[in-house]
Amino acid sequence: MITTNQFFQSGNARLAYGEAGEGEPVILTHGYTSSTAVQWGDDGVLQSLPAEFRVIALDNRGHGNSQSLHRREDYGREMALDALRLMDHLKLERAHILAYSLGAHIAAQTLTIAPERMATLTLGGGVGRWNLTPEEIQAMSDEADEMAEGGMTKHLLRMWTGSPKPGPEEVAQISRERMKGKDALSLSAIKRSMPDHAVTVDEMAASIERGNVPTLGIIGSLDWQAADMRKLKHAIPRIEHVEIEGATHGNATSHPLFRDAVTDFLKRHPMNA
Repeated sequence: MITTNQFFQSGNARLAYGEAGEGEPVILTHGYTSSTAVQWGDDGVLQSLPAEFRVIALDNRGHGNSQSLHRREDYGREMALDALRLMDHLKLERAHILAYSLGAHIAAQTLTIAPERMATLTLGGGVGRWNLTPEEIQAMSDEADEMAEGGMTKHLLRMWTGSPKPGPEEVAQISRERMKGKDALSLSAIKRSMPDHAVTVDEMAASIERGNVPTLGIIGSLDWQAADMRKLKHAIPRIEHVEIEGATHGNATSHPLFRDAVTDFLKRHPMNA
C-alpha cells in the first residue's frame, strides 16, 4: 500500500504523493472528491502494480493529503501542470500516466501541453473536456454552489448510473458520508474550474501523434461517459478501447478487467520500445 506522505511544491500548492516498487515510472491521478487511498488503494490497483513498476501516486490538489485552496484559479490548468511538476521534482523526463475520472480530464489537458513527457496515457472513466455543453457547465456551477454549503446531492444525482437513483433522504445521507472530513470550499472551487480543463478532440489527436503516445481509454459500460469514450475512439482510431461490461463509473477500477487491462497495456508499451 502506498501512503502519500511525501511532499513537493507545485506552483502555489504543497502536494502529497507516495511511491513504491521499481521499474518504469507510472504516475496515478485520482478522481473528484477521492484520494490515492480510496481510488487506487481500496480498489486494489496499487496492489497489482508496484511489483512491476515504480508507482507514484499523487493526491490531487484539494484532495487527500495535498493542500486545499479556495479560488477557482488555484485549480484548472494548474492541475494539468501538477503531474509535470511532480516529474520535474523526481527528475523524470517521461512517465506513464494512469488517470481516472477528474484525473483523466486533467491528464487530457496535460497531454496537449507536453505530450513528449508521456510514455503512455490511460484515460479511465473520463474522456477529456471536449464535450462540455452549456447545460453541463450550468450544472457544474449549481453543484459548486451546493458544494460550498457542504452538500453534493446534485453532483451525485447527475452522475448516478447502474441502479435506480436514491431518494432525497438516501442521497442526503450519501452526501454527508462523502463530504465527511473534506474541505467543501476547496471542492467547490475545483468544481467551478472544471470548464477550464477544456480541450478539443483535434488537440488531443495532434498531441498523441506528435508525442507518439500510446493511449488507452477504459470505461464501464454503464458509465455516463461510455458513449463519449466510443466517440473519442472513433475520432482517434489509434486509441485502444476497453469497455467493462456492467461496470459503473464508481466501481470500474475495482473490476479485475480494469487492473488486467492496464497492466497488459503498460507491459506492451515499454518506455524504450
